[in-house]
Amino acid sequence: MSDPAVVSKEVLLKPQLPEELVEVAGLGAVRVRGLSRAEVVTAQAPDKDRNDFETALLTFGLVDPALTETEARQWRETALSKTVNDVSSAILRLSGLLPGAAKAAKRTFRDDT
Repeated sequence: MSDPAVVSKEVLLKPQLPEELVEVAGLGAVRVRGLSRAEVVTAQAPDKDRNDFETALLTFGLVDPALTETEARQWRETALSKTVNDVSSAILRLSGLLPGAAKAAKRTFRDDT
C-alpha cells in the first residue's frame, strides 16, 4: 500500500465548509454552513454560556440570510424553539459536532477542483 500524496498548500487552504438549505416551517428555507475550527473555538470560549454559544453558532453558520449577533439573539427570543433547534442542529451536523456528522458533512462537500 503506497503513502497518500502530500496535499498542496492551495488545496489545504481552500474553503471546506459544506452548505445546505434548511426548511423553516411556514416561512421558507435558510442556507447554513458548517463552522470552521476557528469559529468553533470562538463559540466555545470559556467565558461563553449556552445562550452565547447558540448565538455565535447562528451568527457564524447562517449564510442566507446572514444575521448579526443582535439579530441572532432576537430571532432566538421570537421564534419557536423547534425552529431555531432545526437550524442550529444542521449547523452542528455540517460542522462535524454531532455524532456521525463528519461522515454526513463529507458527503455534502462538493470538490470543485
